[in-house]
Amino acid sequence: MPEPLYVTVRGAVTRLDPTREHSIGGAESCDVRVDVAGLSAPVARLRHIGHWMMIPDPGVEETTVDGEPRAEAVIHLRSTRDVKVTLRLGSSSVDLTLSHTDPAAAPPGPTAPPTPAAEPPTPPAPKPAPPVGWVPSTLRRDGTGTRTHAIGARTVLGNGPGAGIDVPDLGVAAEHATLNRRPDGEFEIRDAGRGAGTFVRGRRVMWARLRPGDSFTIGYSTFTLDGPGALRETRQATGATLVISGLCAAYRTRGSGSRPALQELSAVLRSGEVLAVVGPSGAGKSTLFSALLGEVEVTAGTLLFSGLDLATEAEQIRHMVAFVPQRDDLHDSLTVGQVLHQAARLRLAPGTTPAERGARIQEIARHLEIDHLMRERIRTLSGGERKRVSIGVEILGGPRLLMLDEPTSGLDAGRTRSVMRLLRDIAGNDCTVAVATHSTDQLDGAGKTLVIGSKGRPLYFGDTASALDALGEDDYADLMLTAHRTPEAAAASFLDGPVPREAAALAGTRRRADPPPSLRPEPPRRRVLHQIGVLAGRELALLRARGPLALAQLPGVPALGGVLAALGASPDGLGGGAEENNTPGVQALTILITACVFAGQAITYSDVVSQLPILHREKRAGVSPGAVIAAKALVFGVLAVLQALIAAAAFRLVRPPGDAFLLVGPDTDLALCLSGAALASMSLGLLISASASTLERAVGLATTTAICQVALGGGLLDLSGRSPLSAVSMLLPSRWSSAALAATTDMRELSITAPADGLWDHRTGLMLTELGILLALTAVYACAAWLVLRHRLARRS
Repeated sequence: MPEPLYVTVRGAVTRLDPTREHSIGGAESCDVRVDVAGLSAPVARLRHIGHWMMIPDPGVEETTVDGEPRAEAVIHLRSTRDVKVTLRLGSSSVDLTLSHTDPAAAPPGPTAPPTPAAEPPTPPAPKPAPPVGWVPSTLRRDGTGTRTHAIGARTVLGNGPGAGIDVPDLGVAAEHATLNRRPDGEFEIRDAGRGAGTFVRGRRVMWARLRPGDSFTIGYSTFTLDGPGALRETRQATGATLVISGLCAAYRTRGSGSRPALQELSAVLRSGEVLAVVGPSGAGKSTLFSALLGEVEVTAGTLLFSGLDLATEAEQIRHMVAFVPQRDDLHDSLTVGQVLHQAARLRLAPGTTPAERGARIQEIARHLEIDHLMRERIRTLSGGERKRVSIGVEILGGPRLLMLDEPTSGLDAGRTRSVMRLLRDIAGNDCTVAVATHSTDQLDGAGKTLVIGSKGRPLYFGDTASALDALGEDDYADLMLTAHRTPEAAAASFLDGPVPREAAALAGTRRRADPPPSLRPEPPRRRVLHQIGVLAGRELALLRARGPLALAQLPGVPALGGVLAALGASPDGLGGGAEENNTPGVQALTILITACVFAGQAITYSDVVSQLPILHREKRAGVSPGAVIAAKALVFGVLAVLQALIAAAAFRLVRPPGDAFLLVGPDTDLALCLSGAALASMSLGLLISASASTLERAVGLATTTAICQVALGGGLLDLSGRSPLSAVSMLLPSRWSSAALAATTDMRELSITAPADGLWDHRTGLMLTELGILLALTAVYACAAWLVLRHRLARRS
């Protein structure tokens, strides 16, 4: 349980609950009241995210902690002792004492004995020295600016008490990275792998060698080696700045051609602004977003994102942007809380603690006014509520640029106004916002407007209030008609105007630096393993959300197959017994294998294709297609094996499995063969689902495959020859699982109707080979599903 915080102001003690945020100010609504003349608005906020932190209001001129000035926008209070904080506002100041124990309950200290006269008085304690490594800075109140650190042989950077340099940003681990001095005088930066990454020249690295003048980025801080003992930190604004100069982009088409999407686009967007990109349908409004996401080919021009060049530092840029698609692609069967929790685990750094993750989710939910909907299922929400949840999913990771495609499409005027007001609030919290829309009802919510005509030609960029006058139109309806026609005069006027010149001048100041001497990019394995765990948990949540009737069908289908196989078998089941010829044995074997094949394939053939829009959205956030397939194979593989065991148990309750066996025993061998059939068919279902473009096509492919598995399993048709059918059957799980079960039960000796198939011979080595082939098919189908899904998501982009 997080510990409370006690705030003392002029002798009055206030206990703060760690489960919510608290305000300090003169208003009656503030949790901690301070009596300062003329002060009503909150001057600071206190929040617990695994430890307490204070966020002073931008109007506070100076904040001191234990007498030392602190210029950070977020002050982390990790010390367990009492902390004295002073907030200065003009000629007034607010003095606070922050304690982790109740001062009123603290017992009085013992009375000090009298000091002998001969003993000299104890000198006063020296004033605490400033934190090691800090040099006076030029940091501004909003947290931006520069400061210099003195560094030694080893310097830890992070967001925890053990860090020599504190980087108080979302996604920064407690001990995020280590800067080490090499014997040759150069430095190396090593990422600990627990945060959102360390970037060198736009690439996420685990290790890189640095020379004086080289830089690396952690969170919102860029660090530059100024010399052998100095590290200069530049704190950037949390909102992004965009400089677009002469940008041309094209969509890749089939074959070797490409289709132009943007032509000579220029714009300059400042931090914290809201940009509306308007134009007729098909004009290329979303292409600018696609360029930032790497989904279109940039053929000419320059795009700088907070000083980073898209041409050379695209990997780092994509970690700073978030995109909300027009469709609210969310899992309808999950609750709002589950959706946000899973999104936070995928988007926040792996080293984020559950307490920090929960605090971030609560903060976003309160900000979006969806905290009262946390237990509601997505399918029950209104359009406006779904849009807020969709926005919340993307801003959990703290993007510097939030891009939205038609966020008000399908909403009435009231909900449209609500969404635009929300976007203005998000921009007010230092996150630049860009909206692509053809709706002009709420453009007053955007400070800047970019008008794009047909064929991606820009017509106007500037203040929204001046757009109509600049294009000589009376209303936005006429403006949209003009944009559709794209008059040459308007397009030429824009290219000759001040915006392209300003953008070109700003882009010209950017110098593309050479890469560092050596670096090691971050291996994707660590991120993929983390994602597999998160996605597997989500698959389990989706299974639980299906409801009792759907869950009952999972064991019901294999149980029914086992019972039907038992009823169709002779009293001897799969054994010989007193009968000289067990003719029904082949039928029972075929029914058992068919039931497991159907059950395994049925749980996956519709899974990937139905989630494709969600998977595409998550791929933009860095989720690996391989992690998706691995998580599904893990969860559904266990489920398929359980279904096979249920089928074996249902058969065993009615009929015996037989006396013959090859490996462990009749019951165990039966379970192994059925498990192999279900497991490989589950993997085949994943391949079908990843390959199908629609759910209807997935149903058709699954039906065709099921028919082939029944016909070519070996129990109905004689596949002992070298016919084409025999060759095709080698690719199917039913062929090898039927052969393995027939081999262990010695079906060729028990039934005169059994085919003269060499794969059914009663030999241990043969059965082990057949079970091994089933495992190989499982792996091959899963790998093929991964490759197909990766290709489809890349092509969809």
